[in-house]
Amino acid sequence: MNLGDTLVEWTGGVLRSGLHRVVAPPGEQQWVVRYSLAYQVKAEDGATMRRLNARRIPELGEGEKNNDMKVNEWAAERVAQIFKGELRPETRGGIIVEQKD
Repeated sequence: MNLGDTLVEWTGGVLRSGLHRVVAPPGEQQWVVRYSLAYQVKAEDGATMRRLNARRIPELGEGEKNNDMKVNEWAAERVAQIFKGELRPETRGGIIVEQKD
């Protein structure tokens, strides 16, 4: 679970979530020290999963409706779905949006 999944929902798929993968570096790179930095943020308490209303974010399509579920409830539901095997963590999103003038 990462904030990327929330942003995919908020942006209607414009932004994409990343799938965390750890692999051993190949060959001689395995002996090079690597560093990483994690910056974690949390949505404001009371925020909902409603799609953001912004210039480059597509409007809801026919049959789609906004999700008024609270962010923390949505995240807990996704984690439960993953543990039950109902949802497989994967990279999601990444659509091209035409610029609106």
